[in-house]
Amino acid sequence: MKVRFNKFRRITKYSVVLIVAIILAVTISGYIEMSKDRTIVIHSEKEEKEFLKEEETDLNVKNIYRRYTYGSFIRSNIIGWMDNENILEIREEDKKRSLNKVNYKYDFYSTVMNLKGEGRYGHFKLSPNGKKLIYTYNNDIRNKTKFFMRDLENSNETLIYESQYSSHNETISFSNNSKYMLLFIGNDFSSKLNKIIIYELENGGSREIAVDEWNNTYKFSPAKISNDGKKALVIGEDSKEVALYSVDLHKDTLKNNDRKKITNLTYGNVEFVDEDRIAFMTFKNNSLGIYDDETGKTYCPVGIIDNFKISHNSKYIIYSKYIEKKGSYNVYCGKLQGNKIINSKLIYQNFKPFDILWSTDNKKVIATGYTYDAKKDYSSNSIMDHHYIIIEFK
Repeated sequence: MKVRFNKFRRITKYSVVLIVAIILAVTISGYIEMSKDRTIVIHSEKEEKEFLKEEETDLNVKNIYRRYTYGSFIRSNIIGWMDNENILEIREEDKKRSLNKVNYKYDFYSTVMNLKGEGRYGHFKLSPNGKKLIYTYNNDIRNKTKFFMRDLENSNETLIYESQYSSHNETISFSNNSKYMLLFIGNDFSSKLNKIIIYELENGGSREIAVDEWNNTYKFSPAKISNDGKKALVIGEDSKEVALYSVDLHKDTLKNNDRKKITNLTYGNVEFVDEDRIAFMTFKNNSLGIYDDETGKTYCPVGIIDNFKISHNSKYIIYSKYIEKKGSYNVYCGKLQGNKIINSKLIYQNFKPFDILWSTDNKKVIATGYTYDAKKDYSSNSIMDHHYIIIEFK
């Protein structure tokens, strides 16, 4: 009798284990079915060899996630990183728009803000630490534009500026340490109405600088502000040339002598490397240029690139290059050392990024773009193929 009981107990024990295993298998398969349209994780040895070049560097790739921006009745646009696990995105679904907090691994999301009403929302810009969101709103394109700051930790909103004139040249930027926000207002009708507003995020203080002598400058890049709030950089274009304006933010007005002519400077991406150096795209061969304000020299650590982004701590750089032999774009990561890039490695192939965002801890990157194939016509590289890659570094 005791033998039978022990045998029955063993059978019962194995049955319970088998039932639990079946439940887990069903649960996991159900989860994968729910998420497979949205997120693809690339971490198998076969897939990793396809996308990664095996080289040692300070940043080694751990995982790569791929999410499509267009799906069944859903369209999304990433604003930035809220923290190390979640991103902020605009999602359009069933003709409704909302700002959502999204877990990038599992695509779980919660609504941060509904974008409803007849007004026009725009210029969404998230601070590098993911805590403050700046956006614009107006009821009519002819009306004044209002700039709001939303605290994403407590949902409080503050009106930080209201423009006196309608303009299409507003740019918003943050210092890398998230202490300062710089708002550049470029007026369409008169350069005398151009101005810079500096806003301190911690205490709410702000001040304006008139830009009344940048004559005939009709096009500006997004301005960049240093971590100490003392210097700003903006590229301006007029009928004669493209020039860099290095701005002392303690002044009340800005003059034309703030203008610096840099050889092969282009209107486009510009980033602080540190307080005295900037990185930009050069006119010559689209190479990466690093301009040293102390020496007045420009260095080119890498040539023929398509896009780039420097990490918040200024230690690393992501950049893309067109590979003519393959007719496609590759994405690389390297370490910034002085005016050079060292330990550069290939991290993703056959992908053309048009926006690159570093996470708050400088350990992850989101790149928005599409699979590019020069052998296909333009329609094959369509908007329906737009997707994000989220790269985790070890």
